[in-house]
Amino acid sequence: MKICILDAKTLGSDIDISKLYELGELTVYETTKPEEVANRIKDAEIILTNKVVLNESNLKDAANVKMIGLLATGFNNVDIVYAKGRGIPVCNVAGYSTKSVAQHTFSMLFYLVSHMAQYDRYVKSKDYAASEIFTNLEWPFWELNGKTFGIIGLGAIGREVAKIAKLLGQKLCITQHQVKTIIQTTHKLILKHY
Repeated sequence: MKICILDAKTLGSDIDISKLYELGELTVYETTKPEEVANRIKDAEIILTNKVVLNESNLKDAANVKMIGLLATGFNNVDIVYAKGRGIPVCNVAGYSTKSVAQHTFSMLFYLVSHMAQYDRYVKSKDYAASEIFTNLEWPFWELNGKTFGIIGLGAIGREVAKIAKLLGQKLCITQHQVKTIIQTTHKLILKHY
């Protein structure tokens, strides 16, 4: 069986792929540029990828493909309709990052509401030590308790984030509709704020 990993570098250095060598002839590419995909997968039976886009233009000449394995949770890098039409199953690694993504969500939230970057720069500038009141009141501090936390989508990650937000005493606003519009609007508001 010919197995191809298109972007092993994206997996990090702590991932052990040695078992894959037992399954067949494994070819590992650290990274793959879009123009390299078709040539690299043309003889593959199993294609493993994390970030590389697979679609009709690069899959059409890969006649031997029996499976595409996504080394992430999402399916957005693969033309699912085309793969299905060819009878190629597409599998992902659902659930592997739920806890870490939820943790990262709150890391970023704490970073923003606590103005960590500003206070870090302030302390390192030594202005803190020179201040008569040993503080800086330029950036407000907000407690999360009682604030409303918006969640777009209520999959495994959304549910984990909701659980943590509730533990912090936050009210929840959850939507699963018109996700693209909500994300674009939120992005504009964030850019306007900063």
